[in-house]
Amino acid sequence: MTWYYAVVLNYLRVFDFRAAYKKGAIFMDFYLRKDELQKIFASLALIFSCSFSFAGGQFCAGKVSNLFVSSSGDVTANFAFRGDFLTVCNLNAEWKGVSITTCAAWFSVLKASVSRQSEATLHYLDAPSCNVIPIHQSAPAPYYVMLNN
Repeated sequence: MTWYYAVVLNYLRVFDFRAAYKKGAIFMDFYLRKDELQKIFASLALIFSCSFSFAGGQFCAGKVSNLFVSSSGDVTANFAFRGDFLTVCNLNAEWKGVSITTCAAWFSVLKASVSRQSEATLHYLDAPSCNVIPIHQSAPAPYYVMLNN
């Protein structure tokens, strides 16, 4: 059970429903004391501050150049949004959760982007800003690769 469920259950345990019912409170119209309200607001503040503290998804779009495949199968290219080389996947083995089949599809998307001289968008689920994504093999795996028209 996660901690915020424990907070809610603790609140329900402290709240005296029988006393509120005797005072004529309807079930949804809670009779709350000041200290109970403070607990609720503090719990809500904690929940929202914890849930938004992680890096969010990034949509990184830019021109692709110098696409290459290394002897080990790494698909790497220079992306304008980063100004450096990022490894996207590996054609020989699963790489950071990206399958070989998906990698082959992404390679064809990036190849089309280079030949068309159009932009590609890489979506990262949990990454810092696009211009500070780690380079080469240290780069996180994208969630998807899209060819922009």
